[in-house]
Amino acid sequence: MLAAGALGGRARQILAENGLPGGCVREEEPIIPVTRGKPRRIRAAETEIDLAGIEDEVDELLTAQLIGAHNGDPGALDVTAVNSTAHRLESLIHYRRLVLASRHAPPAQES
Repeated sequence: MLAAGALGGRARQILAENGLPGGCVREEEPIIPVTRGKPRRIRAAETEIDLAGIEDEVDELLTAQLIGAHNGDPGALDVTAVNSTAHRLESLIHYRRLVLASRHAPPAQES
C-alpha cells in the first residue's frame, strides 16, 4: 500500500511539472525553494553561456542540499525531492540547448 501512495505522489508531481490538471505542485512553489525562477530563466536563455551559468548555479544548490542531507542537517530536503528537481532542471536545460542549436543550424539542402 505504501508503494501505491508513493506512486500516486510521484504521478501528481509529474502532472504538476508538465502543467497538467491533477498536479499538486505549481512552478511558483518548486520542490526546492531556492530553485524558484530557474525554469523561467532556462526557457529565456538565449546563449550557451547563459545556460552554462544557470547549470553551474543549479549544481551548487543541489550539491549543498545533498551534502546537508548526508550530514543530517534538519533543514535539508529529502534526497528524492532533490534528485527529482535536478532531473527536471537538467531536462529543461537539455531541451533549451536543442532549441538554441536548431536556430544556428544551416538550412537543409534539397537534392
